[in-house]
Amino acid sequence: MTPEEAERASAEGRPAPNPDAPKMDADVKTLRWLLRVEKRRLKEAVRIERERRIVFPETSVILRDVHRLLDAIAIREGRLSSRTATAPEPGRFEGSANGGAKPRDEFDDFRNLLE
Repeated sequence: MTPEEAERASAEGRPAPNPDAPKMDADVKTLRWLLRVEKRRLKEAVRIERERRIVFPETSVILRDVHRLLDAIAIREGRLSSRTATAPEPGRFEGSANGGAKPRDEFDDFRNLLE
């Protein structure tokens, strides 16, 4: 998106897309604000997915950001050591190639908590 397109989209009330994850070096108050914003985005994304019966890849990006923000807040508050924080996401899809049911993982449980 060109700067002109971003400015026009912003003027029309639509936020410009930002593929970068939020900075995790901010203070706790800012991280909590970002977490509230990301949780609202996730809730809306899940609603749209259910309504349209389609899965959008952007939802997993929002979920990743929420998880990272939770870890960053926990580290700042001393509830989590930086060594036990979320591992980086895998570089490729690791789903089941045979079409079978994918085993539940921590993100499934986390997503259920947000709903």
